[in-house]
Amino acid sequence: MAAAPASPGLGVPVRVLLIALLAPVVIYVRLKAIGTPDADEEPVKAGAAFGGMSSNRMELVDADADCWEDAAAGACQLSSETAARCAKSCAEAPMQHKCVGWRLRGECKRVPAFMQVHCAGVCADDAVQCQRTPPGDLMPTCAQWAKAGACKRKPKQFMGQCFASCGREDPELLIDVLLRELGNVTHFPVGLLDDTLELGASSVSPPVPISSASAHSSGTLGA
Repeated sequence: MAAAPASPGLGVPVRVLLIALLAPVVIYVRLKAIGTPDADEEPVKAGAAFGGMSSNRMELVDADADCWEDAAAGACQLSSETAARCAKSCAEAPMQHKCVGWRLRGECKRVPAFMQVHCAGVCADDAVQCQRTPPGDLMPTCAQWAKAGACKRKPKQFMGQCFASCGREDPELLIDVLLRELGNVTHFPVGLLDDTLELGASSVSPPVPISSASAHSSGTLGA
């Protein structure tokens, strides 16, 4: 007598259903294991690369107890060694202390425009001789731009438009830009201001307007 054919039953559908239900769980567990560090692996702590300090901003410290006196005497602007040794005091020194250092460094004659605006009264009258008052802020948003770092990103552009705010925010940057652009003379670069006026260190005659074209052709820098 022939055997009756076997019933297909529910074995295959059940297995398919179980696979569909368990597959996401298996994938999740494996991904979780990959992203988890080994038990003996110590996670890197925030700021570990900076001796335990915040990784966003290094803490400034002074190496000597007399650093504040050095900063008040203008030594931070005279010596890179002092600036490094007294990083905290140099960074926190008020503007008048920095102005003393710049005067001792000779900036009254090298960048008189800067010293007139940002260190008024520090230089002797005969040391700061320009034919007109240096520019201030020409735009109402200069202070906001300076805080956002625009002076550092585009120094030549903002030196003319935001002379006051850029100097307050980063005075050393402005001095550096002036010296690099002007070549240790008392002029302002051509094209940074709407009205280009020739500046002289000793002439007492009134300023004479010049065109950008003539300034470029003659090699003269204007404000």
